[in-house]
Amino acid sequence: MRITAVAGNCRRGLPGWAALVGMVMLAAVTAGLAAGGRPVQAAVRHLPGARTLDTISPAGELGSVSAVSPADVWVAGVHDVTSKDAAEPLVLHWNGTTWMTLKTPVFAGRVQTSLDGLSALSPTDAWVAGYYGIGAYHPLILHCNGTACQQVTTPILRGIGTALYGVSAVSPTDVWVAGAANGGNARLMLHWNGQAWMRVATPAPSGAQDTALFGVSADSVTDAWAAGSYLLPGGTGGPMMLHWNGNAWTLAKAPAIGGAPLGADAISAVSPTDVWAAGTYSASDQAIVRWDGKTWTQMKIPAICETSCLYGVSAVSPTDAWTAGSSYSTGPYKRLILHCNGTACTRAKSPVPGQTQMLFGVSADSPTDAWAVGGYGSGKSLDKVLILHWDGTTWTQVSPTGS
Repeated sequence: MRITAVAGNCRRGLPGWAALVGMVMLAAVTAGLAAGGRPVQAAVRHLPGARTLDTISPAGELGSVSAVSPADVWVAGVHDVTSKDAAEPLVLHWNGTTWMTLKTPVFAGRVQTSLDGLSALSPTDAWVAGYYGIGAYHPLILHCNGTACQQVTTPILRGIGTALYGVSAVSPTDVWVAGAANGGNARLMLHWNGQAWMRVATPAPSGAQDTALFGVSADSVTDAWAAGSYLLPGGTGGPMMLHWNGNAWTLAKAPAIGGAPLGADAISAVSPTDVWAAGTYSASDQAIVRWDGKTWTQMKIPAICETSCLYGVSAVSPTDAWTAGSSYSTGPYKRLILHCNGTACTRAKSPVPGQTQMLFGVSADSPTDAWAVGGYGSGKSLDKVLILHWDGTTWTQVSPTGS
């Protein structure tokens, strides 16, 4: 899907989506996912052989990244196909020397696609989650083997419009995907056991009318976290934090910032005593918090600008975490990267390609290897993929067409 950065609104979403209104303003909005009508059945075909960016339009943007090691990095997003006005899946893999573009499903017609979640286990095992469709949207899960990505069947879900936003893989037989079903109004958690995807029950705050999950992160079979939001009748609501203990999902204590609940749009679990979350607690104020097993602690962050959004967070240790997003003051949106040391976060310098830049994902596998992805363009639209790399000293822009 083509992202257009509009002043005062840095949220990702398809045209016509309505915000899930609550006490918090969330960066990944899901309500109003589909306006109604019969679902569009998109025909799927696969192109022979692995494609390269030489045969794919470079126009597009990246929505997610997963770094396993310096020689095993995955990124996912979409590339624009102007001949049929469509946005098709794009998955790239870095082996430490070159980028490879994996074969992905190609949908017939003007299908719009968004890949917002990615989690890799090895160079031959990665999962991608998102949605696709025309008007009514369907869940999309891809499993990648290092050469190609195949669409995997998901459970049949009631209602029109389902989007998947986050994925976290612990092992080949333990993968979680989070999102929203029924037009973006019903929280959705799926689990892969090595053979099939199954829907797993999740709780919601008492009286919640609409719910959605925007991120999930698991560090073991008995410790996983999910973040989202809920809406009560009458228009009030707030953030929703869930925890998995190996047997069931339960409601967890949500962080609060000065009495205002934090709407976490991204979450990263390193261990049961080291969990990071980033999000919004007012119309334009961002916060980053860390769970130590007992309490949430807010990180000190620098004054950024009038409006900012944090779409991704990735932690290596209690004293090393990255967040990525965008900021806006009076001009175009600019990429935003913050580095946190367990007490405070500082803004990191990074390349400034184009007039507008936005980052939607970040992933770090060590203190000297981190990646951030998004898009940039000469106007308000993001029409080129953006990949940034941290080597322990500086952030540099990386070309996806070679080494």
